[in-house]
Parts: sequence; C-alpha cells; structure tokens
Amino acid sequence: LRWWGIAVGLATLNGCAVNGVGAVQVHYFENASCYLQTREAWGGYLSTASADAGWTLGHTRRLTVYPKATTPASLTLDSLLQHPDSTAFSQEIPADPALLQHLRPYAWSDTSQGLGIHANAHKIGVSLGVGSRQIVHLPENFDGVFLFQYQDGDTAKAAAIRPAIPQSPGGSPER
Repeated sequence: LRWWGIAVGLATLNGCAVNGVGAVQVHYFENASCYLQTREAWGGYLSTASADAGWTLGHTRRLTVYPKATTPASLTLDSLLQHPDSTAFSQEIPADPALLQHLRPYAWSDTSQGLGIHANAHKIGVSLGVGSRQIVHLPENFDGVFLFQYQDGDTAKAAAIRPAIPQSPGGSPER
C-alpha cells in the first residue's frame, strides 16, 4: 500500500492525474434535475470511481450525470418536450466533489485514445486505440423518465423526472 501511494504521487507530479488531482480538467454543472461532472486528461489518468475505474495512457474525456436528490414539481414531461433547452448544462457551478461523492451516476459518456485498462462493473479488460462508450444505468426502483443527450462539441443535456407520489390524508405516500 505504501508503494502504491508513492507511485500515485510520482505519477501525479509527472503530468498524470488521479481522479480530480493532477493534470486533469474537472468541471461541474447543474440543471433543474441533474448534476454533470466532466473530466478531461492527457497523459496517464487513473480513476478509482466505481462507475469508470481504470487507467488510460493517452487522452480521455468523461462526462458523468448524477441525479439530484429531489426533482422540482415544476419539471414535467410536458415541459421537457416543449422546452428541451431547459435540460442543458449551461451554468458551471463551483467544484464540490463531496456533493457527488455518495451519489450513483445515471449516465456515463467516455471517449478515449491510447491504451486503457478497465476494471469496473461495466467494462473489464484492456483496450488499445480509439474508443467511445455511453452507458445509462437506472436503479431498479426508478419510476419516471430519464433523458440524456450528448453531442460532440461540448453539448450535453439530461433530465431525471419522477412522477409525484400521491399523498394520503395523513401525509404519507400512497403505493
């Protein structure tokens, strides 16, 4: 474990990155129902996040979409269809990795060039060359609509809409 820490420290100092530390650009965005984290790195990049754990030597660009804990009542499927720009991530927010630390992402978009070693639930193995993958993983009990649209050119849109749960007269949800 000690040697692993030393190796990670040296890699970070030599133009490599580990998660959000080192030679990596990390940006955070939000809209009415989701958070978006983008990471772009050149050189060696090690991710320890369960969603995309692995190592890339080359270039990698990753987008990860996380749901907000609550969805505003004003966000409905009708409003989503009538105003699709409301799902865009146009406002960058201050970096706060702790905000997303305990959330499980709904969607990932990963584009990499170079050598990759993948060790996560969605991909295990080695890749060489240019690759791209998009993954959407909704929880089993998700009851709603999830929209994720990503286009090259830094455009990403997402929405997680859950229908309102009817309340009984006592204030507890009816099921």
